[in-house]
Amino acid sequence: MEAFKLKRKTLRTTFTNTAKAIDEEITKSQVDVNKLRELSSQLTDKFQRLETTQDSISELLLNENQENEYSKDFNEAEIYREQYLSLRSKIENFKIENNSESQSVKSCDRKYRLPKLELKKFNGDIKSFLGFWSQFSRIHEDEEMPSEDKFQYLIQAITPGTRAASLIESFPPTAQNYPKAIELLKERFGREDLLVQVYVRELLKMVMKNAASERKCADLTTLYDQLESHLRALDTLDVLRAWERHRTSSILNNDAELPENSQRSVENLIDFLRQKVNGEEMISLARSGFECQGKFKRDVVNSKRNEIPSASALISATQERIKFVFVVIFTLAKIVDKKEENTSTLFMIPSSPKTIYLKTLVVRLKNGGRSQYVRALLDDGSHRSYIEKVLARELRLLPSGKETLSQGLFGGNQTPEAEHYRYTINVEGIDGKFSCHMSVLDQPKICTTLPRVRDKHLLAELENHGIVLTDIGAETPPIRLLLGADVLGRILSGRIEVLKSERKAAKLLENETLTHFQETVKKIDNRYEIALPWLAGHPPVYGMYDVAESRLLSVTKRLLKENIFEAYDDVLRQWQRDGIIETIPEDEISNPGHYLPHRPVIKPSSATTKVRPVFDASFKRPGYASLNECLSVGPSLSEQIPPLLLRFRTGAIGVIADIKQAFLQLSVRPEDRDFLRLLWWNVKDRSKLEFFKHCRVVFGVTSSLFLLNACIRHHFSSTEYQLESLQTTVEKLKRSFYVDNLTISVESQEELEQLKMQTMEIMNAASFELRCWAHTGVRDQESQSVLGIKWDRETDELYCVSLQVDIRFSEIVSKRKLLSIVNSIYDPIGFTSPATL
Repeated sequence: MEAFKLKRKTLRTTFTNTAKAIDEEITKSQVDVNKLRELSSQLTDKFQRLETTQDSISELLLNENQENEYSKDFNEAEIYREQYLSLRSKIENFKIENNSESQSVKSCDRKYRLPKLELKKFNGDIKSFLGFWSQFSRIHEDEEMPSEDKFQYLIQAITPGTRAASLIESFPPTAQNYPKAIELLKERFGREDLLVQVYVRELLKMVMKNAASERKCADLTTLYDQLESHLRALDTLDVLRAWERHRTSSILNNDAELPENSQRSVENLIDFLRQKVNGEEMISLARSGFECQGKFKRDVVNSKRNEIPSASALISATQERIKFVFVVIFTLAKIVDKKEENTSTLFMIPSSPKTIYLKTLVVRLKNGGRSQYVRALLDDGSHRSYIEKVLARELRLLPSGKETLSQGLFGGNQTPEAEHYRYTINVEGIDGKFSCHMSVLDQPKICTTLPRVRDKHLLAELENHGIVLTDIGAETPPIRLLLGADVLGRILSGRIEVLKSERKAAKLLENETLTHFQETVKKIDNRYEIALPWLAGHPPVYGMYDVAESRLLSVTKRLLKENIFEAYDDVLRQWQRDGIIETIPEDEISNPGHYLPHRPVIKPSSATTKVRPVFDASFKRPGYASLNECLSVGPSLSEQIPPLLLRFRTGAIGVIADIKQAFLQLSVRPEDRDFLRLLWWNVKDRSKLEFFKHCRVVFGVTSSLFLLNACIRHHFSSTEYQLESLQTTVEKLKRSFYVDNLTISVESQEELEQLKMQTMEIMNAASFELRCWAHTGVRDQESQSVLGIKWDRETDELYCVSLQVDIRFSEIVSKRKLLSIVNSIYDPIGFTSPATL
């Protein structure tokens, strides 16, 4: 690996030098096109070699299970990938700009340079598709540009987090997928029939709103702008011509004659409205005066009473509530001193505006060794907290998941649903006295610029009262963090109490999980088939094929090294013969699914299986959820242990047993099996992979304990076991199972025999085989275990096993050491509490 790292270091150095040379060349006023083309070729060659070396290093890290090192190395590699894509984008933009400039110079002699054109981003709104496509079509129709580059431009031209972005991101960015992505984008947002419906509806909506609101003449300009916008869009789609042809045919069918110089009726309407708007603007301009704002105003009150004011005196008067009334003899009316509404119609002097300060402060954000001071806004009207997307990248935050939500705006409007990455950040006060972790969602921009407090008198007065503000000064940097109602209480008041409503919400989720189980469970051929309890609105599950393949290579090396490969293979082949796993057909391998990495667990003391596979459903990629995070765990089962142990001690004879391979006796419905896939080697050619999927419940999936416990209880509730002869045994069994362990007590040997016979009959009906029966009164060389507590069957005594640790000779006896010793004693009932406390 060190050789690969040394090679990568050299390639990164040469790549950086070439990148700097390209940046310097592009920023020159006179760019050498030949040199730029040469540097571009060098950059592509070096990046390809760098990527090949990077792939080799990443594969070695995955094989060695160095997940933290892999994540750090991946983030460093992403910096060079982003730099390469940015430079390619700059070069292509320069080519487009250079081509447009050269074509323009051919048509006319320009002595100036036009500003750079920026691609208009498409946000998924159907009404903005025409403008977007009119610009992007130049890139789409460029035959010299490779389809891979066109795809990258398409991704850049789509607003992230929108429906359009989700559609484009569903295609891998390859040349073959580019025309498919364009075709689907046009089909979803650019269908002419859909666009026509949208703009016609906008027209009808505008007409209805105008009729209902009794629009004033002052809003005629707005009406004209909206009407012209919608009509021009329809004209682009040839709808107006279709309407005009229909109107013309109707006139001809009525034997009417068209005038020789007839115009389209829509054009006549637009011309009429344009003239009306121009007239209204001229009238409004004449009424507005000269907007002197008091600079050249005279006091009319001080003039002589018998002097008639001129027109300029009327316009430049400073007094309010003055009205001049001209009568036949041209006398000046008296000054109106009433404190009623203002009668002057010339102008209005507004009162000086007051500055409103919102709740802003300066905080310090930390992520590992990186930190940054930012302005934050406290907003108790926001349900969630947000961080600026650029700031998250600057701090190198790793997302912990995604959330899709719509934001409510002032006035009752709502934004379209969009995906937001979720991050966990550490927020500190600038004095370091307060610190807390919180979950935030990313947002491209938090809000507009907010003023800082810079009134020295106000700051001095606050300081006299012991209040020190942090967000002060003349500069107004942007707000980069919004602290919403989900964390505001913790910041202002300290820790948050867990309300009863939250406990009720957890109980409601447990009840919903039980209801889902009751509605989906089936019994097929004496075996129960269950559905995985998916959480409503769970984030997307990562496929995990690359992780499963990398783990398989590492596991195989370990199995061969320890000479247990054949034993491990025998277990999986036996599962295949028993129907526990099945082969995935070749035509279904490409279907969406989830692969479970697995590893061996070696237990030499086991009498049956010394090595067996264990599956990992908790591994996740940044930005995605693990399989366990998408499934409900159901009600907690640990609370059942103390009552079970107490009931175990009520009878004269204690009895225990367990179910053989309990989880493997529950079948998973076919539609959920693709999320329980695994990889193993082909039986004929060990160099080829074979794809399997689980048909039974997998131990290691978080919901498996709940599903087994729920199935057993459901089995006991079946109508076939409600007979009077079985009723007593069934009621006892309902309260005596913990997952796959039976823990019960009886009063006599006859009752024990009857219990064993009836219990095995009931459990065999669901393919549950009870084994390892044990009861009181038998002398064992080794003690049994009852739900984790040791049981001496001969004396019928329960006891806890403690570690034999002598702390008298320890150099340092700390609280942590003492707590570690105490916690090592497993005592669910609390027999040892007087001693351990």
